Amino acid sequence: MKYRRSYFLQFPRRVFKDPVFNELSVNSKWLFTCLIELEHRFTGIHEDVFYHSDQALSEMSGIPLRTCKRCKAELRAAGLIKTALQRVRTKDGVELDHNITVYQFNV
Repeated sequence: MKYRRSYFLQFPRRVFKDPVFNELSVNSKWLFTCLIELEHRFTGIHEDVFYHSDQALSEMSGIPLRTCKRCKAELRAAGLIKTALQRVRTKDGVELDHNITVYQFNV
């Protein structure tokens, strides 16, 4: 975990005061929570971006892939996350036909 090995998740308190967060769909709020878990798992204390595929995010969150993509768009529109696509490359430098998403939080 990002902030010690523990059994809790640090959730930014600021989002509870933000009216934009209250207007999100339930699926988007759950996806945001899952993204925070992934950020804690895959970044260090001084890092603020992490990578994850849409398919893996869908499986982890339990949200169908198409709904997951709509929820990501909702989170971007609300200004809670930034995303960018990055091509997947093998160790040999060969580009594959799919992308992964780079995530960064705005909270």
